[in-house]
Amino acid sequence: MARISIIGSTGAGKTKLALALGNVLDHPVHHLDYHFHGRGYSAMSLDMWKSFVGDIAEHEEWVMDGNYFDTLEDRINRTTHMIWLDPPWVISFPRSLIRTLANRGRTRADLGMVERVNFSYVAKLLTYKMRRAKDISAAYDIAQRRSVNCIRIGSTTNAQDLQRTFLS
Repeated sequence: MARISIIGSTGAGKTKLALALGNVLDHPVHHLDYHFHGRGYSAMSLDMWKSFVGDIAEHEEWVMDGNYFDTLEDRINRTTHMIWLDPPWVISFPRSLIRTLANRGRTRADLGMVERVNFSYVAKLLTYKMRRAKDISAAYDIAQRRSVNCIRIGSTTNAQDLQRTFLS
């Protein structure tokens, strides 16, 4: 039984890892972007969102990918494993931008959402580490203090090693 939270920047590989772990462990995978935005990018109210994520977190087995800092501490309270994907910017930025441009206007098969790109999205990609590094680091520290199994992955090779670990 595992409840795995995967956090990290856009382009870090959260969705890909979540799908792989969900498949290996036969656990349901919850892409928080998909749940929050739904089709057409219509966001839930904050109260509704917190309740929704809380209900998912109460299940015995799951893999969740996404940051959503307003629900992160509640998820940490239920998670057994927190995986922080923290690749260098030179990997995550181009990966995300290329994926977005290649799929612009199309529905992503993994999330069921239409890929969109605009200036604010690119600015968000460029400034992610500056804006969110402290938040993610703080969440990771909270998880460690609560004896959650914490894994910080800085490279694609480490992520592949992690998938092999869950296979055995």
